Amino acid sequence: MHSRGYSLHNDQTRYTEKRRKVYAFLRIPIEVERFLFYGLLQCIDAFCYLFTFLPIRFLMSVMGFLLRLRPWTSAETCDFFKVWIIVFGTILMQHIDTSVVYHQVRGQGVIKLYIFYNMLEVADKLFSSLGQDILDALFWTANEPKTIRTIVRTVFHFVFALSYATIHTFLVLLQATTLNVAFNSHNQALLAIMMSNNFVELKGSVFKKFAKANLFQMACR
Repeated sequence: MHSRGYSLHNDQTRYTEKRRKVYAFLRIPIEVERFLFYGLLQCIDAFCYLFTFLPIRFLMSVMGFLLRLRPWTSAETCDFFKVWIIVFGTILMQHIDTSVVYHQVRGQGVIKLYIFYNMLEVADKLFSSLGQDILDALFWTANEPKTIRTIVRTVFHFVFALSYATIHTFLVLLQATTLNVAFNSHNQALLAIMMSNNFVELKGSVFKKFAKANLFQMACR
């Protein structure tokens, strides 16, 4: 009987590998959902840490330093700058009238909003990749041996990190406002265009070959 090109007994290893790939493909949706749920828990943990444990650590560090109970550590220096970046960033963001921003965004046309949203998305990715390096540079500079030059550089890095945090926060606010306008608009064309843009990005990723490390980075995004 003609085997139509299949030599099952002679190519057992090759076909076993193909079957494994099929099973792995079927498990992808479940594994991705588990990974996303784990990422959500990580984000919630990081968010809660900023408003619960970080202020407590900051207060305990300041009290311990003032009462001379223990020496000041490099980790406490990082917490010190994190707290003040949050405080000053919050104060600066309070001067922004969100209702004015909403009406300014709402008054734009559909095409303008679509282009504006894509520009915000690109800027958000750029700021996200750059932000951790800015904060790491601040923390490293602040923990160097204290000299006049180091203090000046620390102040410069702190102002730069504060500016980054404020601008990035404002970009996220604009993104949320644009999405809010799209959801509340009577014309659903903008929302449809934004959703189709995600499918275009997905299409570009499907037909590319990625290494395992690159797949992990793409999933984290």
